Amino acid sequence: DQSHPWPSSLTVTRLRSSNLSCLADSRYKTLRHSSCNSGGELLKQIVMITARLQQAINDQITAELWSSNLYLQMSYFLRHQGWDGYAIWLREHALEEREHATRMADYLCDRGGFVKLQMIDVVPEGWGSIKEIFDHALSHEKHVSKMINTIVTLSREEEDYATENFFRTFVDEQVEEEALFGNIVDKLNKAGESG
Repeated sequence: DQSHPWPSSLTVTRLRSSNLSCLADSRYKTLRHSSCNSGGELLKQIVMITARLQQAINDQITAELWSSNLYLQMSYFLRHQGWDGYAIWLREHALEEREHATRMADYLCDRGGFVKLQMIDVVPEGWGSIKEIFDHALSHEKHVSKMINTIVTLSREEEDYATENFFRTFVDEQVEEEALFGNIVDKLNKAGESG
């Protein structure tokens, strides 16, 4: 169909269904289905993010949701132990991780990508002490930082500067997260030495 001004690098493939079409090229392997608007006109959306980055972001969304479950489980564990202040703080942190996942999913949609919510593994459910909980949390945040850095590196390789820019906000947030949890661990270490 020559009536649509698609970029020449894209191959437009029409499906037999009257309500669907898809766009494909060698880099953007995930096909994006389009739908009809209220007037019955076909709405098309160009996929502006590579398949490799879509997979990496979907994996990161899963990791953020797992993090949310981890902090929520830690919260309930501490509440059961009578540490209500720590429990409330970690519950708020669980909500923040879920919000990260939502922001990433929204970004992926905005770029024409496909959000795939994957299975979330079970989180640990018991720890020996408060210090063990925050040691675990700090270690986990360092792992998340590496995952975010990997996406930034991949964005550069794919020459996707919008995605690099989007994830730089998370790079900055991870610096804050590691400092926050590291500070708590330091205080717990000092309390243990003096106590």
